[in-house]
Amino acid sequence: MVEGLNNHFEVTEVKLNHKQKGIRLVSQKKVSSLNDLKRPILPFDKLIFGLSSRQATTIKSLVNLKRAEPEEPITENELDGLVFKGLWNFLNHYRSWTAKKMGINELDVVLANIAVTDVQLGGHRVFNPIGFRSRDFVLSFEGTFVPRSLSAVLERFENWAKNLTVVEGPATLPSLIPEKHDFVVQASAVTTNVFISREEERLFFREFDWGSGHILKNLAQGFGVDEEVAELIWAKYSQGEISDHFKRLIEHHFREGFKVFFGVLNPLFLKFGLTERPEAQFYFRFQAPIIDNLFSESRFELTDLHENLIREGYNIRGSANFPKFSPRTYQHILAFLFYSPEHPQYDFLNQLLRRRAKWLISNSQISK
Repeated sequence: MVEGLNNHFEVTEVKLNHKQKGIRLVSQKKVSSLNDLKRPILPFDKLIFGLSSRQATTIKSLVNLKRAEPEEPITENELDGLVFKGLWNFLNHYRSWTAKKMGINELDVVLANIAVTDVQLGGHRVFNPIGFRSRDFVLSFEGTFVPRSLSAVLERFENWAKNLTVVEGPATLPSLIPEKHDFVVQASAVTTNVFISREEERLFFREFDWGSGHILKNLAQGFGVDEEVAELIWAKYSQGEISDHFKRLIEHHFREGFKVFFGVLNPLFLKFGLTERPEAQFYFRFQAPIIDNLFSESRFELTDLHENLIREGYNIRGSANFPKFSPRTYQHILAFLFYSPEHPQYDFLNQLLRRRAKWLISNSQISK
């Protein structure tokens, strides 16, 4: 998997054995550009490009349609027309918003992939609507848009894997959280991404400048040391190898850092127009004991994708190249590993969709 970050790409190799439920993080490296990637001798089983929110936009949304003749059973021809109409509604609703989000011209927005992920007739989920009757026809689409310039770059990788997927990286975690929330908030080393996560819509909301690097800088300044020493202090604190007095001093700096975090986040929540405290899940790509205390209330929860996988019987481990691997900290990689917009039960609908969307997608291999 290739993850696009602020000024580089992080390349991670993972071994996944579904039958034995084994997940092993093999290696990880950084490259400055996609041109630095070397073609594998044999194609990967799966290659996923988890691009940053500035490089890609992934949207999951419901499209509500009304049938002209609700008493008549749905035929294959009508279904094909409904899928096409739903696709155009989806594109028309989000294309200009997507262009503005990524800072490009609307004509330069390219659809990398699109899939039907759910179908409902009269409030009931169905896998193949042919033969059913209903006035209300609801399709759930999940699509990813990229700039045309980046789409041309990605075409280079079309034969590198049996399954090639392009997605907005921070969007993978919200798509895999089964419970519906108002927001999913993900903080990394430099930035924090906020995603709307509701039944009818899951998409990017805001990005702001805050991450573990800001806390590290606070620690360094507070103790009068450089950031390398501050990082060692953080590690000792996380491992419980400090006195209670020193722990209180460190946690003071953490609390100050999280005051800044919530100082930005709370106004964003208010702008969304909620009348009560929102329900949100939080994922931090760093560890600190105080985090469990700060996010222990029922409406603010820490994401537990890793715990769900462990409960399902998966054995998640690192390797010699990942000696400090933690499933909790690397949940974004687990999300990449299990992310797929395609649902086998909707294969027939997605065949119709791909036929309709093929001319919209610059690279047919990416859409598979």
